[in-house]
Amino acid sequence: MVDAADVLSGLRQDGDADAERVRAAFLEMIASTGAATGRPHPRIAVFGEIGALTFASRQTAIEGRLEKIGHELVAGSTTPAVELTCAYPLSLSMDDASFTRVCAAHSVIVVR
Repeated sequence: MVDAADVLSGLRQDGDADAERVRAAFLEMIASTGAATGRPHPRIAVFGEIGALTFASRQTAIEGRLEKIGHELVAGSTTPAVELTCAYPLSLSMDDASFTRVCAAHSVIVVR
């Protein structure tokens, strides 16, 4: 388990998300988690809160880039198998355009 706010602060360079830092941090987390299972073909579930943090602070450009990078990495990940789930509290008061943009960045949407 990692603190999303700490991870986010480490991924920024000059106030923006550094794509290479994001990729490296994500791949390192996946590799170390997979190794910790001790299994030859682990399955890893990542519950992401960084998108909600950036959205809540109105850093939507960063949030969009992080979503795209995360999904590209998961799609390209074969060993270990990775599933990425993002959480956005409904209390964020998304307007129609924001909600549509967030939904478009994800393959499955569940609203509770």
